[in-house]
Amino acid sequence: RGLKTLSMRVKQINSNALALAKFFESHPAIKYTGYIGLESHPQNKLAQKQMRGGTGMLCIEVIGDTEDIAYKNAQHILDKLEIFANAASLGGVESLVVHPASMWGSHHDKAQKSTSGITSGMLRISVGIEHIDDLIADFDQALKDIKL
Repeated sequence: RGLKTLSMRVKQINSNALALAKFFESHPAIKYTGYIGLESHPQNKLAQKQMRGGTGMLCIEVIGDTEDIAYKNAQHILDKLEIFANAASLGGVESLVVHPASMWGSHHDKAQKSTSGITSGMLRISVGIEHIDDLIADFDQALKDIKL
């Protein structure tokens, strides 16, 4: 039964992820936005040749003068989000977010984290089908208290 609506769900997820990535790319509290659908992504042109649409996965890095501050800022965002659940999963219809440094990174030393690309302020986001205005508003309110 789920196959009947798969194409609609994928289109909505891709559209939401691109809009959310554009929001992050212009937000002063976000140091980096990694999303293949953004023109700023180094592999965007290749992705356009190989894909129709984007993906529902993106990654952001929250600002912080030190690793400790970036870590605390990422945790603060997790605590404030209301729509995005703090969980690791892919491809569902619900929007999820995970803080790799606290979830997977606690089992790695600093060198292992660096090698795998895990930073203290990184958030990995799986975007769902909720209304994009709600998703942006959720992150907007969670980012308000981040010290710039």
